[in-house]
Amino acid sequence: MADEIRDLWPEGIVQEIPRTPGGILRSQAALLGKKTKNLVQGYVESMNLANGRFVHELQLTVPVLSGYRYRLLTVEHDISLYPARVAAFGEAMECPDEDSFLEALEHAFAMHNTRRVIAALMAQAAPELQETSLPGRQA
Repeated sequence: MADEIRDLWPEGIVQEIPRTPGGILRSQAALLGKKTKNLVQGYVESMNLANGRFVHELQLTVPVLSGYRYRLLTVEHDISLYPARVAAFGEAMECPDEDSFLEALEHAFAMHNTRRVIAALMAQAAPELQETSLPGRQA
């Protein structure tokens, strides 16, 4: 009988599975569709670079415009997840931890350019909304 190979891995090697920047971004992408009645949807494209870094692009998609896509922001990090770098509209924010990453996303989502792009995409997706149905507008 062959010798059984002894398990050398310690108990509890995986203590807690952290939330990843890409996972957080995908969750936020899903929430955008709910806010825009799916006229504008979020989509995250993730890539692994040759240097071992991860890049996630949050793209805005418009299904009724033949799936038009607009890259809203980019997140880059290495295997340790943080620090992460958020880049949007020429502004880059370094995030040493998850809390600062969430703050950076919130800042990027609230930027004037973000609001302008989403409003423009919604106007093109559903022209009838231009006069009355957008938040903050009155008939």
